[in-house]
Amino acid sequence: MDIIHILEFSGMIFSISGSYMASRNEKRFTETVYIAFWLFFFSNLSVLIVAITNQLIPLIIQTLFFFTGSIIVILSRSNNKERDVFRIIYILLPYLLFIMYLILSIDFSLLNFNITSIEVFAAIMAIVGNFIFQKREDLFKLIAFMLFFFADILYVYVAFENSLFFFMTQSAFFIYTSFNGIFNVLKYKKTKEILV
Repeated sequence: MDIIHILEFSGMIFSISGSYMASRNEKRFTETVYIAFWLFFFSNLSVLIVAITNQLIPLIIQTLFFFTGSIIVILSRSNNKERDVFRIIYILLPYLLFIMYLILSIDFSLLNFNITSIEVFAAIMAIVGNFIFQKREDLFKLIAFMLFFFADILYVYVAFENSLFFFMTQSAFFIYTSFNGIFNVLKYKKTKEILV
């Protein structure tokens, strides 16, 4: 197993863990989402390297948006923003140097800008879902989980086509967590209506 497969695998583990935590509609939602988005942050570190080395342009763009989204959520849910800003910077500085090295080592004459409409559509749904999910209202969470559900159905296909089997496994698990998130939001909403 080479370094790219190890990164793809670790990104899958971090992402699956974050997705599972985020799909649970707990009373400690702020704390759970804070931890989930730290896991997404670390997943995005891995996925971005995999996307760059495989020249998957839509995935690079999506991961940059997810990176931004995870940082926004981490800081918005943080009890100590100064500490978390320092952590993020401390992690990102060496990482960005490595990304620069990767970019400089790519032969741009071989760069493949072949982007399918499925990749673009899945990326748009996932990006919109990511930003909608940051809202605290149940309706926004429900819409976000639905977007994630359909995006990940498409991502299973995209991952299969690009031989990214850990990414395919991750997307298949996301279909489950998205469905679980939809179910939990609806169950929570129904329970709230009964109690009121």
